[in-house]
Amino acid sequence: MAPRQLTVDGKIYRWQVSHRHSATSKGHSATGCRELFTAFLSGETTSPLHIWFSAGPTTGAGYPSHGSVYVWGEWSCNLHRPAVAAAVIRAAIATGWVPDMQRNPLKIEDGFSFLRKHLAPELLEALVARQEP
Repeated sequence: MAPRQLTVDGKIYRWQVSHRHSATSKGHSATGCRELFTAFLSGETTSPLHIWFSAGPTTGAGYPSHGSVYVWGEWSCNLHRPAVAAAVIRAAIATGWVPDMQRNPLKIEDGFSFLRKHLAPELLEALVARQEP
């Protein structure tokens, strides 16, 4: 799937979400699922943002729905939603990502911790769907 276009604070970004399986997963079990959120400033492909969301004992990624990431019993969000993509891009910029000046990708291996740490709780709540326990 080709990257989608999104305007964030007056600049045009492109973003996409892809589904992968970790190297340690056997077959296609949900525990080996990973979602990769990738964004870059349009025309600046040398410094993309890569954020990994890996399924684990208390987290889910891409199963049962591509693009969904969730913490069991707490929250879930869809990385395909433009509002979520814009919030993630803004959070990355706030933490120092400068896509028009850097020449290396920004790689974040734990997307769940990134969302918890860098998105204000009220913004995160506005972007996610609450899960019933």
